[in-house]
Amino acid sequence: MLLHDVSDLDKDNGKKLLKKLFEIKKQKIIKNIGVSIYKKEEIIKVLKKFKPHTIQLPYNVLNLNEFDDNFIKSLKKKNIKL
Repeated sequence: MLLHDVSDLDKDNGKKLLKKLFEIKKQKIIKNIGVSIYKKEEIIKVLKKFKPHTIQLPYNVLNLNEFDDNFIKSLKKKNIKL
């Protein structure tokens, strides 16, 4: 399951949403919980709430301003799939 708008976690029902995702993961309805991010700040916010299994991010070898190699390596060290 991939959350495409991480700001949903900041809304009034964000904790409820996350709790429900972990419940259905525990029931083996879904295998993993991931997020889609567009800025580094988003993953920092997400990691304060939970550690996603997978992160989807825009990555362009011609423009590495937002997600440089160090950032990518830091996610891999946390055992987060990209």
